Amino acid sequence: MIKFLTSALLVLITGASFGQQSPVFTWAEATSTAPVDINPIYARQSVAAWKDKSLTGTILNNQIVVDRQMGDHRFAELDTNGSVLASTTVVGKLSVIMMAADAIGNWYILGNYADSLKFPGGNTFTRSFSGSEYCLFRLNAANLSLAWFKSVGSDFQCTASAMEVRNGQVFVPIDSATGTAVVKFAAVDGSRTDLWRQEGHSWTTSIMVDSKENIYLVGTCAFNGIDFNGHVVSLPSMFQYPQYIVRYKSNGLYDWSKFMQDGTCFAREFHLAGDNMIYYSGPLNDTLTLGTHHLTQAQSMFSFMVARMDSTGQFNWARQVEDSSTGIALTTDSRHTTLGPDSSVIVYTSANGYIQWGDNIETNTTDFNNKGVVAVFGKSRHTMWAQEI
Repeated sequence: MIKFLTSALLVLITGASFGQQSPVFTWAEATSTAPVDINPIYARQSVAAWKDKSLTGTILNNQIVVDRQMGDHRFAELDTNGSVLASTTVVGKLSVIMMAADAIGNWYILGNYADSLKFPGGNTFTRSFSGSEYCLFRLNAANLSLAWFKSVGSDFQCTASAMEVRNGQVFVPIDSATGTAVVKFAAVDGSRTDLWRQEGHSWTTSIMVDSKENIYLVGTCAFNGIDFNGHVVSLPSMFQYPQYIVRYKSNGLYDWSKFMQDGTCFAREFHLAGDNMIYYSGPLNDTLTLGTHHLTQAQSMFSFMVARMDSTGQFNWARQVEDSSTGIALTTDSRHTTLGPDSSVIVYTSANGYIQWGDNIETNTTDFNNKGVVAVFGKSRHTMWAQEI
């Protein structure tokens, strides 16, 4: 089962529908009706999936703290029918960045909080630094009780924007003004191990770890150059703030990197459908060349691209959904893709107007208001289906 989240609904789409052009919606859950003091499109739930279960995290009393949406959070584990199996509420000013599950169904939440957080059972955690603080905690399978809680660092000193759960470890890149520390936390007790650092200014938007614990980082806003744990890449004065991909071997040694010109510092994503099948996706502003594949500049401000590559950094294919005077589709969220059960890539977009997705598949939101559209691209690059939500 694959889960998608709109600004108002959590929608389940059955796996059986992936061979069709018209997906089957099996159920939907409305988000909290609690009032918010910002545009509701930004007041989204968080969601993660594991086998036949999903976890939702809903802000109950949204407020803005240090440019973040924070508040009490209700976490609920749902089955494939949308029934609540377990729930828990964390009280305090919490902002969820990302959620993921391990191989046995425990849940990991990467977040940012201000002041203090109180968990059921009386566990209370107070920030150690001035300002807000990044944190990582585990909720146990079945009952969502707290297993452990770890501080990641102060918002004034670092940024933690992504994580990956693999082989009993939670891998987190921690960015600072001088570089990025790649660390891992043991799933069993949260004990931390610092693996290595890459020096230089950039921001990490995605991390993926393959079965042999080779690590991929997707970054943006690189400035002057980066020392990839001993391998230095200098950037010329006319090539600043680009996107990049870097692969590290399991022992931390640099393997390869690719830099792509773009000065807008937006977030792109990586997903591993296998050790040698990797999807790279995100907003597209300028012309972009990925190997032998050339993508064109957006006519307005942004369109989006999806590409497939292998573990050596070679691109198998790349495609874009081009904007036009009659329609536009954007990936506006840093978490905009997931994988289908058949190794397809599923993209959640914000779209309006008429969109030709390729392979004679189209959508048309005639009122020109932005609406969610889920599009699925097969591993051989063809469009499988697109559906307005």
